[in-house]
Amino acid sequence: MRKLTTWVSSITQNNKKLNCSPYHYPHRPVFITLTLPSPQRHSDREFKRVIFDYFLKWLQRETGSNLYFWRAESQKNGNIHFHIIHDTYIDKIKLQTFWNKLLKQHGYNSIDKVKYVTGCAPSTHVMIIDDEEVAPGYILKDALKAPKIRPIEGRIWGMSDKLRAIAPVVNVLDSGLKQELTDALLSRSVTLFQCEYVRMISIENLPKAKNIMKRFYQYKDEHAQTIYDYLYRDIPLLPEPVISEPMPVLISLPVPDPGPSQMSVPGLWGPSSLSRAALSL
Repeated sequence: MRKLTTWVSSITQNNKKLNCSPYHYPHRPVFITLTLPSPQRHSDREFKRVIFDYFLKWLQRETGSNLYFWRAESQKNGNIHFHIIHDTYIDKIKLQTFWNKLLKQHGYNSIDKVKYVTGCAPSTHVMIIDDEEVAPGYILKDALKAPKIRPIEGRIWGMSDKLRAIAPVVNVLDSGLKQELTDALLSRSVTLFQCEYVRMISIENLPKAKNIMKRFYQYKDEHAQTIYDYLYRDIPLLPEPVISEPMPVLISLPVPDPGPSQMSVPGLWGPSSLSRAALSL
């Protein structure tokens, strides 16, 4: 998912620099959903090999772009369906017409022309994404769920080869900030938040954090441009710069039990007084 976020971020960051209407952007992330208008006739593996792979090749020919990410999952009715992230907009009627025609060629021909005025079942959905956080969110939301009806046979996701080579931006914390974080956690001057998938630690009054944030966002923008140049201008990727005192974002810090007087979130702290704190700056 981090590769997906990095890819979408590189497009949106580049588009912000363009002095033109969004309709004239060279690339815009698009979220595509494909479903079946009738009960599934093929096994998951056969459907992906015979029908879905053919659709992906058609999509690349029509848009002129070979960058994509896809994920398969089952619906409540048991049918397989697909989510695709692509970087070029395609007319929704054109896509829907081709997908339904392809399905009809393989026996999915229960299109009710009385129910659907256009003669095409609403088996596709196309949505433009201008927010770099939205596309991964759609995929991640379903990825974290258990199978609705049944697991998918074979591969459940895939991406174009060029996307596999990109790396997400990595935050770098220096030793000074680590010490500030450690002191704050030991003094219990923290506020804890938890939602369905995310746990956060909020710490106020960290002087070094402001400079770290400024450096990180500058590096994030530079990294996004580097990824865009590689994907769309064929400029080779360079080795990541070496930053003094590198540390990973996920670091081990002593975290005491917050106690009854502090804000406590069920399940946040483990049985040990030492926990791994994921700090997103």
